Amino acid sequence: MSEHNLENNLRKDLGLVSALSLVVGMVLGAGAFMKPPAVLEVAGDYNFALLAWIIGGVFSICGGLTLCELGVMFPKTGGMLVYLEKIYGAKVSHLYGWMITVLFAPSLVGALVGYFSSVFCLLFGINDAYRMAVSAGVLGLIACINSIGVKQAGYLQTIATFCKLVPILLLAIFGLWKGNGQVALFSASGQGIETYAPFAVAILATLFAYDGWAQVASVAGEIRNPSKVLPKAIILGIIFLVIVYACINIALFKIFPVQEMVTLGHDASAVASQRMFGHLGGNLVAVGIMVSILGGINGYIMTLSRTIFSMGERGTIIGAKFLSTIDDDSRSPVNAIIILVVFSFLYSTLLDADRLSEISMFSIWVFYLLTFIGVIIARKNLLISQDLIKSLVTQLFLLSLF
Repeated sequence: MSEHNLENNLRKDLGLVSALSLVVGMVLGAGAFMKPPAVLEVAGDYNFALLAWIIGGVFSICGGLTLCELGVMFPKTGGMLVYLEKIYGAKVSHLYGWMITVLFAPSLVGALVGYFSSVFCLLFGINDAYRMAVSAGVLGLIACINSIGVKQAGYLQTIATFCKLVPILLLAIFGLWKGNGQVALFSASGQGIETYAPFAVAILATLFAYDGWAQVASVAGEIRNPSKVLPKAIILGIIFLVIVYACINIALFKIFPVQEMVTLGHDASAVASQRMFGHLGGNLVAVGIMVSILGGINGYIMTLSRTIFSMGERGTIIGAKFLSTIDDDSRSPVNAIIILVVFSFLYSTLLDADRLSEISMFSIWVFYLLTFIGVIIARKNLLISQDLIKSLVTQLFLLSLF
C-alpha cells in the first residue's frame, strides 16, 4: 500500500463521546436479539450462558485494547489492513483482504439476512419455504440504496440506529419486570438441557454479538489524544454492552423455559415481545427488531464493499478491474456491492444463519490473533529502532570529539 499521508489532512474531531457512540452504535444490533437462544443451546443452562456472554465481553475488551495500542503506534485511517501491512508486510494484509472478500463479508451479511428473513416470515405468517425470496428482496433493496449513493445509505443507517434502541429497551425493561420467573440463576436447581458442545462454542457465539469494536481503532487518525480516548471508549462501551446483553438474556430467561427458548431459536425475541405486549405491540417490537437488523445489513454492505473495492484497486484480486469501477452517477463502488450481495445470498441459501455467524467470527478472529501477536512484534521493533538511534547518536558524538 502506497503512503499518501492523507491522515495529515484529516480533522481530529472525535472525542470520547463520539468514540463511545461508535463502539455502542456499531456493536449493538442483531446479535442482541438472535444469539441468546443459540448461546443457551450450546451452554446447556442459564448460568453457563450468562458466563459465556461475560467472557465474550472480556475477550472483546482485550482485543479492543490491543488494537488501541496499534492505533496509537500507527495513527492512520484503515485499521487492521494498515496494522497487518506495517507489521507483517503486504502479503499478510492482502491475505486479510482476501479473507474479508470471500469469507467474512458474505458470511456475516448472509447471517444477518437469514436472521431478518426469520423474523419477517414469523411476523407476516409466511411459510419458511419463502425465506429465500425474502432474503433476495432485502439484499436487492439494500444494494439499490447503496448504489444510489452513500448519502442515502447513511440516512438509512441513522434511522436504523435510532430504531434499534427501542426494542432493546422494551425487551430488557419489561422482560425483567413482567417475566413469569422461569429463570433460576446461580442455583443448582436451574433448568438445563443436555449438550455435548464445548463451552468455547458458546463463547464463540457471543463474539458475533460483540463484533464491531475493531472498527473504532480504524479511525485513530481522526481522534483527539487517541492514547487516552480509545482505551476509555473501548472499555466503557463494551462494559455497557455486557450489561445490556445480560439484561436481555435474563429477561428472556424469565419469559421462556430453557427448552422452549432453544426450540424458538431466532424467533425467541419476537415471540417474547408478543407475549409481553400483545399481538399488536409485539408486532411493533418485531418491526423494530427487523429495522435494527436491516441497519446492520446496510452498515456492513456499505463498509465491507469498500474493502472489496480497495482490493480491486490494489489489483490483488480476481476481476480487479471490474471490482475497482466506480459508478459515474452515484460515485459508489456498485460492482463491489453487487458481488458482495450475490455471494451473501448464495451463502445464506447454503448454510444456517448461526453457522454463517460462527464462520465469520472464526475467520476474523484468526486475524485478530495476528494483530495481538503483532503488538509484541511492534513493541520489539520500536525498542530496536530506539536503541539503534541512541547508538548512532553516541557514535556521531564520539566522532565529533576526534
